[in-house]
Amino acid sequence: MAPHPTDQDWRCIAEQASKEMDPAKLMTLVAQLCGALDRERGRKTEFQPQQENQTGSFPPDPQQQA
Repeated sequence: MAPHPTDQDWRCIAEQASKEMDPAKLMTLVAQLCGALDRERGRKTEFQPQQENQTGSFPPDPQQQA
């Protein structure tokens, strides 16, 4: 599925947000970033099924496994 032509790459939005000084504009960029990341995750899950019992995107903590 091709990205929507008006969708910006999440990296571009993140860069804009990192430089934005206006709180209202920053909130808008954060909302756009969340949407872009959700779409990106949706595209990836179409091709790569998520593992069962996955609690997050971080690797397991070796100290908790002991």
